[in-house]
Amino acid sequence: MGEQAKAWLNHPVYSKVRTVLKAQLIDQFEKSNFNQKQMREEIWADLRALRRVESAFERIIRDADQAVKKAEK
Repeated sequence: MGEQAKAWLNHPVYSKVRTVLKAQLIDQFEKSNFNQKQMREEIWADLRALRRVESAFERIIRDADQAVKKAEK
């Protein structure tokens, strides 16, 4: 499963989507006014969700790598 997660995380389409989406969200956040609290909170939540997805992939990769190392001992 770790290899599949690594392939998805490094896939050029996923990478492009992640980069574009992150840039769009940051741009929206930077262009929003301080008093647009609800909108800024939603953008920030979207950025956190994107990071959670990335972290999930990284965790799967790390856990799989550790399992392989443990099995090799």
